[in-house]
Amino acid sequence: MSRSSAAVDAAADPAGKTNARSLFVLIAHLARIALGAVYLLAAATKAPHPTLFAEQIAEYGITPEAWSIWQAPLFIVLEFALGAALIANFRPRLTIPFGTALMVFFIGVLTVAMANGYDGSCGCFGGASTRGPVDALLEDVVFLAAGVVAWLGMRLDGGFARRGRSRWQAAVAVLGLALGIAAYVVGPRLPLAKLATAGRAGAAFDHIIVEELDMDLTRGEYLVAILDPAAEASVEAVQPLNALVGEGPPVVGVFEGDNEQMVSFLFEHYPAFDGMGHAPHVATRRFYRRLPVVLALRDGIIEEAWHERVPDTDEVTAAFP
Repeated sequence: MSRSSAAVDAAADPAGKTNARSLFVLIAHLARIALGAVYLLAAATKAPHPTLFAEQIAEYGITPEAWSIWQAPLFIVLEFALGAALIANFRPRLTIPFGTALMVFFIGVLTVAMANGYDGSCGCFGGASTRGPVDALLEDVVFLAAGVVAWLGMRLDGGFARRGRSRWQAAVAVLGLALGIAAYVVGPRLPLAKLATAGRAGAAFDHIIVEELDMDLTRGEYLVAILDPAAEASVEAVQPLNALVGEGPPVVGVFEGDNEQMVSFLFEHYPAFDGMGHAPHVATRRFYRRLPVVLALRDGIIEEAWHERVPDTDEVTAAFP
């Protein structure tokens, strides 16, 4: 038998077609589950710090800034519910096209923002993510491909589309919606700062230009305190921080705002830090949920972080063994 005739016979083989079809449908199911997991992860990482997510939406400059107040919770709850529905295969004829279309929407938003000069964090996976818009765009294209594969598999297999009407699948989708609402309400109150922000051990203290500071925070060991000149909690942190001066690495104060705000704080509260500078809120915000936050840095990498408090001498010593 010639190769050409064998190829014809293989192409006409119904069993071969059935196996290929079954394999593609299986891959489509896996793609659906993966897309659902992406939406669940995105919602879960944004829920503990919705204020940051709202600020990132506003910085895109596509919708009025005031709209971000309701857009942030809307997307968090929507992604929770959609992710649960996709994983449970609930109403696939509705949820798969919607999940795919939503990814197209995200790609469009990122593309427009980049065209307008935006180069900040995308906000897709909360404050702990440091990815820029280009990396996020490439990832979204991969997620979009998963949605397309899931949709094609659903179209190919009629049973795929008809499934997803049982009570347990509906219950999972409703549970996802309830979890989304609960996560938005309760998440910011949970002690998850090290998970919801870049202020955690192993993260880099990067992309921040601290004005008026003559120290290179990417080399050597430092104890960096990010402070809000207008916040009482930051004022109360001055004396405990002063007590750490000379007891370990240099203590550096990074004040949010401009030079005038920093100077005013210095004259009013007399910090005795080894170094002081200021940086805009947009640069420092992803490292905390509420200030003050104190970061133990070694060559620009966070060794330890203390959120909403100042560490004692023993804790600082343990962070710099």
